[in-house]
Amino acid sequence: MADVARICANCGNSQATGDFCEKCGTRMPAAAAAGGAAAAYTAARPPAPAPAAPQPPYAGQPQYGAAPPGAPQYGYVKESGPWGRLFDFSFQGFVTPSSLKMLYIIVLGLIGLYVLFNIILVAMIGGRYAVISFFISLCAAVLWFFLSRVFFELMATVLRIRDKN
Repeated sequence: MADVARICANCGNSQATGDFCEKCGTRMPAAAAAGGAAAAYTAARPPAPAPAAPQPPYAGQPQYGAAPPGAPQYGYVKESGPWGRLFDFSFQGFVTPSSLKMLYIIVLGLIGLYVLFNIILVAMIGGRYAVISFFISLCAAVLWFFLSRVFFELMATVLRIRDKN
């Protein structure tokens, strides 16, 4: 029996051998004894519509970590102010991000007050160790400025890392 070129009813691929289409895997129509029956079968049938554009496998599903619709939302409490977040015992809102600048300003003010009071104290006491005490207090203030800045930068970095996750 001579091989007859058969045409796939699904994709239109023509091939001479095999029971399944090499392109789409659809079962090929059986070749009839009268050689052209398979071609007549595929010609009488309208072509299949083109497949739709492929979509991502998880297109309609929520992203990982996202709450399903209707679920309670946890995270920042936007409607309450800093006092509302301070007394939120469920810990859904965070106080630290909004108060970080205020705390840094307070620490810098306290360091400045320390230097001011130490200058006044050294001026009142006087003596031969007044100049040394003045420079020691200035060095301590510079060190405290530096350490407080490093501490607040570390806190801000940790908060940013938490916000990205």
